[in-house]
Amino acid sequence: MLNFNDINKLFGKPLSHLPRPRTPYQFKLWHAAAIGLVGYFAYKGVVYSIQEKSIRIKRKED
Repeated sequence: MLNFNDINKLFGKPLSHLPRPRTPYQFKLWHAAAIGLVGYFAYKGVVYSIQEKSIRIKRKED
C-alpha cells in the first residue's frame, strides 16, 4: 500500500491535482430500450389524461 509521500514521489504532485482519465460515453441497446419504454408510458399517460378530462357529449337516443 502506498502512502502519501510515495504517491508524491511517483506522480510529482497530489492526486487531487492530476487530471482524471475520461472515457467517451457509449450508447448501448438497453439505453434505447429504456428510453423507448419511458417514452411509451409517458405518451400513454398523456393520452389517457386527455381522454379522461375531455368533455363527453351525451346523445339522446330515440
